[in-house]
Amino acid sequence: MGDGDALYDVKGKMQKEMQQRADLCKSSPETCIPLVWSMSSQLIHTGPSWLEWFYEKAGETGRDFFILPPSGDLYSYPSLMTG
Repeated sequence: MGDGDALYDVKGKMQKEMQQRADLCKSSPETCIPLVWSMSSQLIHTGPSWLEWFYEKAGETGRDFFILPPSGDLYSYPSLMTG
């Protein structure tokens, strides 16, 4: 699941999608395939309770995992690095 680098999506549509998924996985575990969600590292500072909520839902399903998205404050530009 993408869009986790946009904080407004995390609190909006991604929260709804995660809740729906948790409900589905609870009611029909055989259809609960593993899923990876991108999640902004900025949530540690801007919304730790949101991050905790997602982590708790992932614990309920046992089939959800998180990665850092390919954008945001973790970009690195090799040409700007000194050696």
